[in-house]
Amino acid sequence: MSTAPTSRETQRWLRLSAATHILLGLLVVQLLLGIYVAAMVTLPTTPPSLNQYLMGQGNAGVVAHIALTAILLLVGLVVLALAATTRKTGVIVDAVFGLAFLALAAVGGYRFLFVTYQSSSALALMIAGFVGALLAYAIAVGTARRYRRASPPSPTPPA
Repeated sequence: MSTAPTSRETQRWLRLSAATHILLGLLVVQLLLGIYVAAMVTLPTTPPSLNQYLMGQGNAGVVAHIALTAILLLVGLVVLALAATTRKTGVIVDAVFGLAFLALAAVGGYRFLFVTYQSSSALALMIAGFVGALLAYAIAVGTARRYRRASPPSPTPPA
């Protein structure tokens, strides 16, 4: 049996690469949005409920930050599913770590807004999760590129 990658395998790697790059781009947007919220938004003295934010009654920047978190988690699941199709342990582990760090950032954000309300430990948890996710997905891009380049090229069909 041949070990050369098929066009189907190449398509898997391209989809994984595209999804991971989209995720990294969304993480940069999330970072910029988080900086805006931290610098420009004055949070109320009493914590609003999650329902108030979901109904759009909170600050638009905070609502967008929350919505983007949900999108990031969904795209993280897509990246994990695509990584699983490659059957390469290194890529799968990177995607698992990336999703775990995204979840950690989401938990930190939830605690910051709704549980401990503006505590520095919740903020630190959110930042640590964000930085971890950014690093994990950046490493995933490099790992995927290494695996893809290590595979021998597909033979060209005779004309």
